[in-house]
Amino acid sequence: MKYILSLYVLFISHLYAESCEDVTNLNDNDLCTFKIEISEAGRVVINPSFDLLQYDILYTKAVKINSQGNEVAVYDGEGRPDFKQAIEILHSASNPSSPITILNGGDKFQIINSGHYRIRLKSKNDGDIHWEQWVYVPELEPANARALAEKYLPIIAFGDNERYFPRRIEDILSYQSNSGNQLNFEIKIDDFAGGTHVSMGQPIIDFLTNKGGADFLIDFPSFGGGFNSFLKQDTNSIETNLVTYYQVMEKGDFIYLSYYYLYSYDPKYKPDDSASFPAAHAFDREGLIITLNKQTQEPLAVTYGSHIASTPSQYLGCQNDDLNNCLQVGSGNDIITTINDAKVKLNWDLIPKQGDHLIAYAAKGSHALFPAYGWYRTITKEFAGNIDGLNTKIFNPANLIKIDNTSVFAFSGYWVDVAGSNNAKFPPFIRYPDHWTPKPNTVSFYDTCLSGGDTSDPCIRLKKYFPPNKIVGAPIIL
Repeated sequence: MKYILSLYVLFISHLYAESCEDVTNLNDNDLCTFKIEISEAGRVVINPSFDLLQYDILYTKAVKINSQGNEVAVYDGEGRPDFKQAIEILHSASNPSSPITILNGGDKFQIINSGHYRIRLKSKNDGDIHWEQWVYVPELEPANARALAEKYLPIIAFGDNERYFPRRIEDILSYQSNSGNQLNFEIKIDDFAGGTHVSMGQPIIDFLTNKGGADFLIDFPSFGGGFNSFLKQDTNSIETNLVTYYQVMEKGDFIYLSYYYLYSYDPKYKPDDSASFPAAHAFDREGLIITLNKQTQEPLAVTYGSHIASTPSQYLGCQNDDLNNCLQVGSGNDIITTINDAKVKLNWDLIPKQGDHLIAYAAKGSHALFPAYGWYRTITKEFAGNIDGLNTKIFNPANLIKIDNTSVFAFSGYWVDVAGSNNAKFPPFIRYPDHWTPKPNTVSFYDTCLSGGDTSDPCIRLKKYFPPNKIVGAPIIL
């Protein structure tokens, strides 16, 4: 089987003037941009707009060395690449292990090895760090990656009366208020006061594409990181062209199909829809991963990403386990099971699906993806799926978009501004799929129960929510 190096390589952008380290001084005329090229050898070549020889390049790879002497990717408690566990290295021509090579006398440099990197530029003149950005060099992907992504494109059962559906990120960034006035983001460097305002539309798209430092934050200055955001007005319907983003990665004996859904707003509804919780925020990212056998390319398992890693979810089902009348939440003390680490894995042959398309259940408002219909309790109680099947949809493959790291996905700062320290980044600056997903041979409560190996009362209850007991209404194909 032939393989190709994925061409959606993130460019290590935005590294020119001293003003580049201070967002309060950035403007559209600052030359803070690198241009990505792909050499014939498939290596990542970065073409900067400044004299590279004026800087020392410091790099850190988000890995540690295991007892066998192999690199193992490392992540922090929220699943982001963890550069604190690795040693920062000063690039030099005498370092044979450096993945960075200077080309053309300082006009360009290239990164060869795949993985997550932190790149910092240290001025040789004043010794200060003028820029820090994360960069992702993708793994190999199968030559038929797009075909696999289309073949297993998921079906999503959205909540009844859901108001926010997945969209192209550029469309979200181009939202205008009903008054027709373009509104502003405020972006700031981590703990610095102030920031710069950038208008919606092409200005913000260009900014995120070309000035995406690792500590930048799309900042909505209100409690809950967007509780009163103007993006709360940016609703759409299931009849629109809903978008799925994807990445495909081969690692070890497996192929990982990662599907991502991006939303303008997460209202965090209360169970009775009366209001939003303070944890509401602008921008939302949800996803799931299908693990395939590399040799046969057949599905083995599915991992659903429900919420942030530090937040477990309790599955409550329906009141009295009455699936035909699930408007009422199950008893708070009547828990079927708990999803730890905000994710759950199921073997492929146990999940609800139609043909090759799995069915995932999206919680109303938060959009968290779950393997079964019914009520869950995380930050609040939330209902996943819908009552009559009318909000269940298989996505059009024409709206399946590969993550392009030469676009706004070059932005390595924080997209999701939430209360506390749980600000979130977007792909590709999240956990590698092979670390985000339990291995296919990992046995979960769902696997044990649904395969017949568990006769406990929680298992008897759980089986009611899975095929052949729970029949999902036919999806609307748009």
